[in-house]
Amino acid sequence: MKKIVQLMLMALLFSFFTNTFAQIMMDKDDADWADVPILFEAPDNLDGVFPTEVGAVVTDIVDIKEAKVVVVDNVMFGLLRFWGGPAWPNNAYQNDHDGTIYPESRGYYHFLIDVDNDVTTGWKTSWYEAHYTPVGYLESLGQDVAPIGAEIMQEWGARTNDKWKQLNDSVAYARGLDHWAADYSEYDGQTDLGDDYEIFNISVPDPDSAKIVNWEGAAKVNSSDDESLVSDYYSYWIGHAWGNDFLEFGFELTPLQKYFANKGMSVLNPGDVIAICGMTETPIDDWGVDMTTRGEYTLPNEMPKRPEDIVFDGDDSDWASLPVLLEAPDNLDGVFPTEVGAVVSDRVDIKEVKAKMDGDNIFWLLRMWGGPCWPNDAYQNDHDGTVYPESRGYYHVLLDIDNDVSTGWMSSWYEAHYTPVGYLESLGQDVAAIGTEVMLEWGGRTNDAWKVENEGAAPFRGLDYWAADYSEYNGQTDLGDDYEIFNYSAVLDSTNMVRHNGLLTNNSSDDASTMDGNPDWMAHAWGNDFIEVGMSLRTLKMYFKNKTGVDYFNSGDVIGICGMNETPIDDWGVDMTTRGELSVITGVNEGRNQLMVDKFELSNNYPNPFNPTTNINFTIPKLTKVSVVI
Repeated sequence: MKKIVQLMLMALLFSFFTNTFAQIMMDKDDADWADVPILFEAPDNLDGVFPTEVGAVVTDIVDIKEAKVVVVDNVMFGLLRFWGGPAWPNNAYQNDHDGTIYPESRGYYHFLIDVDNDVTTGWKTSWYEAHYTPVGYLESLGQDVAPIGAEIMQEWGARTNDKWKQLNDSVAYARGLDHWAADYSEYDGQTDLGDDYEIFNISVPDPDSAKIVNWEGAAKVNSSDDESLVSDYYSYWIGHAWGNDFLEFGFELTPLQKYFANKGMSVLNPGDVIAICGMTETPIDDWGVDMTTRGEYTLPNEMPKRPEDIVFDGDDSDWASLPVLLEAPDNLDGVFPTEVGAVVSDRVDIKEVKAKMDGDNIFWLLRMWGGPCWPNDAYQNDHDGTVYPESRGYYHVLLDIDNDVSTGWMSSWYEAHYTPVGYLESLGQDVAAIGTEVMLEWGGRTNDAWKVENEGAAPFRGLDYWAADYSEYNGQTDLGDDYEIFNYSAVLDSTNMVRHNGLLTNNSSDDASTMDGNPDWMAHAWGNDFIEVGMSLRTLKMYFKNKTGVDYFNSGDVIGICGMNETPIDDWGVDMTTRGELSVITGVNEGRNQLMVDKFELSNNYPNPFNPTTNINFTIPKLTKVSVVI
């Protein structure tokens, strides 16, 4: 009994370790890894120890010394430390061009994951390409090492071009920079038979020398043997950074979970015990391979995933069951005095607002009086007599988190003049302001085609999810301070400007503690006459907890809300709507129909009276928890 209690205490302690490290930064500094326990240690592979056929690496900069891992929410962070450095660039090739040597780097660095912690299933890592791996050879000698049964190979891979090629062949420095994963559950390393399947390839956009060393962000899957991962609306978070003797990296688990769910397998679930080993494969040591012993890791008991209630695809049908929180008038030219600066153009004039908040995330929709709303062509730039449109705009909801108009920024006023709602309120119309503590913003900006062609400007200039604390601002006097809460920047491309759904990290705040490296969910999509936006509340809640000591956005809290737009259209016209009210979780409930499966197949029936088994195969439209009742 004493032994059982000790084991339980050890398990609880181990669970504590795996769940409390929450600030891993992709910053080339391993100080934030100091308190994370070592997952496994690997020997220094010395020349002559391994038979030639093992093909073991012996060069220190690619020879793994130890590894660490931690999962935060639904993101896995890993660290591979090597026996020497600098580990990157690894100068794996020494290319001779006309008698002069030019170094070139290439390498593939892996975590292999045994999702069921069973060495008898998946690829047994003692063997690779029909020969022993380093761990397999050491195991055969009776050393205290052990393989895993890998189902997943995760990879950071990069390749450069040498300086001679850059100068003489006009090629870029970065030849490839990808985060990749494959399904090795059917591969047999001893025979080198069986198939492996690409789960995803995510390429770092516009790779260069800086991004090869350090980059993080959300990007789309551009290649997979599961077409649904390529065609979905998601961007997936990846990140990496090189220190002197280590590579730190991170990747969202969602695409792995989706891939295996599509195969009928539920993997990487909260509380699962998984096994991990490290592997490197580079041209160094004649394409030498390192394969380490195993380590075990217990996934956290809570692994929140991005919400799927709203698809963020530019189709507002999934908003149909949500009530309109507020309606706003069509601002007509001449109704408002000039000093109000009201928008009158329909494509930026708010018609109605919908929103819901579940305590972890907020979803909001601004519908305008006309469309198409984006690109908004806010600037009409004249270049040599030809007009080139350029878009820019900042679209908001303002939140009164204590639902008290007497605290925070009273939205009747902005920059020392009436807002549209303030002016209408002064006329006695049935509208009302809020006392704003929070401004939530989607902001985008492009460059016109002339600038792109003639000045070498990028087509897209900004795409950010932003929030600010306006609790100390006075709009009537335009005095008082506002404070940046967060800024999340998405990868700039034509698709993301219109539609994005991914995890991003906070890159700017007046509260530095909120820039903790943990990716948060941010999403948006443009329809013809609306923008739909989704934002994680994690950083917002942290900011106000740090500032006030109060927990906001609790179940049942009532929050005031209004819409606001600010764009160069109508000479930087502003729209500010009347107030609506939003209740956290309980106030705005989307009517959800329970998924019921009425078509299924039974297979592999074994009518053993003592232990009957069968496979029940069915399909549901999205990844979710299921209950089977027999």
